[in-house]
Amino acid sequence: MKTQFSVPQKLNLVIAIIFTLVAPVMGYLSIRLPPVIIVGGSALIGLVCWYATYLKKPVEPKIILPLFLLTVAGLQIHIIEKYLTGFAPAMSRLFGIPWSEKVS
Repeated sequence: MKTQFSVPQKLNLVIAIIFTLVAPVMGYLSIRLPPVIIVGGSALIGLVCWYATYLKKPVEPKIILPLFLLTVAGLQIHIIEKYLTGFAPAMSRLFGIPWSEKVS
């Protein structure tokens, strides 16, 4: 059975594909290959999973909103943990990428 996508779904898919292709290329130009493989690969896996599940059969907002909010909270905790443990400077040393936390 073929899934028929609405115009907004098609537009969202096109935007997601463009972002998944352009962001890693721009990252490669700035930070080179190793981190781009990690981030770009994750973006590609996320795009495929989103296409295979939610895009084909959207979930009611009242069901997905609590999960989304928990995901955002988890991301914030993860970012704080990375900052407090010095993850970014360690990764910059590992891949030879200049890093500074100074605000200009």
